[in-house]
Amino acid sequence: MPLPVPNNELTVIDWTSETAAELREEGMYDEMVDMASGEFEKHVSDLKRMSGESKEEWKSWPPWKVAHSIKGLCLSLAFERLARYAQSIEKLREDIAPGDLPEIIENMDMLFEMALKEAKSSLNEAKSGK
Repeated sequence: MPLPVPNNELTVIDWTSETAAELREEGMYDEMVDMASGEFEKHVSDLKRMSGESKEEWKSWPPWKVAHSIKGLCLSLAFERLARYAQSIEKLREDIAPGDLPEIIENMDMLFEMALKEAKSSLNEAKSGK
């Protein structure tokens, strides 16, 4: 089964979402993005470790559950493109193989970096009054 690819037609961050609007209005978006970065890195570390393990070693914490956690993290910040990609990985469930993980990690890292860049750019614009 081929791995899903990120949907580049989706927005990187859905600034129209209630979540993003609420966090920005309360001045908490920047803080939440910083907290999310650490959490995201923990999840990616889990995936990297799993890439050297067999599927049998994944029983208690398989990659699709990590993808589910990443999806929730991203939805809480309106990181739309990464949330949908993580959801597509989550749906693979048992079809994920150890050899799939490097590509999954690469895509997730790229999408997270895109979201961080857009978030920081938007926050800088808001602070400068543009």
